[in-house]
Amino acid sequence: MGFDRLKSGPGGRKGRYRGVNSMRAVSRKKRLPHNFGNYNISPPSTTTISSTGTQTYTVPRRVDTLNITMYGAGAGGGLAAAGGSRGNPVNEGGGGGGGSRLVFTLNEVVSGTVLTFNVGAGGAKGTGVNTCSSNGGNTTLSYGGTDFVAGGGEGNMGGGDFPSCSDDGTGGVADCDSFGNCTGTNGNDGTAKNNNSTQAGGAALGDSAGAGGQGSSNDNLPQQDNADGDDGKVIIS
Repeated sequence: MGFDRLKSGPGGRKGRYRGVNSMRAVSRKKRLPHNFGNYNISPPSTTTISSTGTQTYTVPRRVDTLNITMYGAGAGGGLAAAGGSRGNPVNEGGGGGGGSRLVFTLNEVVSGTVLTFNVGAGGAKGTGVNTCSSNGGNTTLSYGGTDFVAGGGEGNMGGGDFPSCSDDGTGGVADCDSFGNCTGTNGNDGTAKNNNSTQAGGAALGDSAGAGGQGSSNDNLPQQDNADGDDGKVIIS
C-alpha cells in the first residue's frame, strides 16, 4: 500500500527514481573518487620543462591539483678590461644576477586544460669592456586572471672605465601577482666588478636552474672566461 501511494502521488514517480539515482551516485563516488571535488589529486609523475620559450602542459585526466615551481633565468657575466687599455690593477667583469623562484599550487584545475608557460633563456655573456652582459629571461604563466612571473637576473658591467650601462647584477624579482597560495623568492645578486678577482654570478636557488654567469676572472686570457647565465625551468608535480 505504501508503494502504491508513492507511485500514484504527485511527483511520486520522480521521487522514487531520484532515490535510485542518488544511490547510483554514491556508488560512482566509491568507485571513482577522483571524479568528484575536494580530493586533491596530483599528477602521477613529475614533469620538468627545461626548454626555453613557449611551452605547454596539458592537465592529465582525473587530476585536479598542480604543484608548480618556476625559475627565472640567470644573466650573463661581464667581460674584463684588457690590460693594455687599463693599466694595473685591472677590473674584472661583474657576475650576472640569478633568476628568481615561484612555488605555488593550483587547485580545482580541469583535466584537459592546457597551461602555456614562457621559460626564460639565460642571458648572454658580455662582449665589451664598457657594455653590460644580457639579462636573464623571465619565466611566466598566466592562469585564471593571475600573472605568475619568476623574473630573470640582471646583467652586469664589464671592467672598463667608461661603462655605457648601469646594470649591477641584481637578482631577479619574483611576482606572485597577489595569488594567495604562492611563495616567491628573489634571485641572488651577482658580484660587482672588482680588481683582479673572480666575480661570481648569483647562485641558483635550486634544481640547477637560473644561476647567473660569472664575470671574467683574467683579462689576459685569449678567450675570456665569463659565462652565459643558466636557463629557467618549470617543474610540475
